[in-house]
Amino acid sequence: MVTVNEEFNHIPDIQKELRYIMNHHIEIGVFQDSGDYSDQDISVLAIARINEFGIDIVPKEAKALTIPLNKRAAKHSAGDFEDLVLLDKGDDGDGILAFVDGKNIEPMYALVKKVKIPERAFMRGAFDKRKNKMQKQAEKILNDVLMMKTPAKAAMNSLGQIIVTQVQEYMTNLRTPPNAEATQKAKGSSNPLINSGKLRDSIDYKIRRN
Repeated sequence: MVTVNEEFNHIPDIQKELRYIMNHHIEIGVFQDSGDYSDQDISVLAIARINEFGIDIVPKEAKALTIPLNKRAAKHSAGDFEDLVLLDKGDDGDGILAFVDGKNIEPMYALVKKVKIPERAFMRGAFDKRKNKMQKQAEKILNDVLMMKTPAKAAMNSLGQIIVTQVQEYMTNLRTPPNAEATQKAKGSSNPLINSGKLRDSIDYKIRRN
């Protein structure tokens, strides 16, 4: 008869670690709700939702939306500048706000009735494109728990950080659908999801009890 030396019987410990994993899950996303994104009255959480699902933006009180056409305009609102001149206003309300000095014209803002921000599903896209890699990493970490190399809580924290990194890398490499040409000029970047980097840096994880 084969007996198991209790000193080396780790089954109760393994069961305890597995119970922790079964009773918890990892959430990935943007959890903070800061209102200082790009010096505008909009939160990082709102920016995340807009980019993940897309949105049509229309003016609530003004007759038109003002779209910055250069970096200087992007740092301010149209009301911050004096002597802006309205050019090329059509029946649809569209036009250009610009500085005019004789023959010199510096376009600052485009006036539009509606802006459509297309869906750029950085969360769902990252999981769809990298789920196989994430699954392999999860299997390796789970094996370390079963071999008593890593506690379950530490393993889940490690996996959470790995997935966050994968999502951030996906965001950094995303190029489609591209920003409008005017937006690229205002931002100085062709990446539709990276401006200051605050949205990307806000991707985080939490371990929740089921």
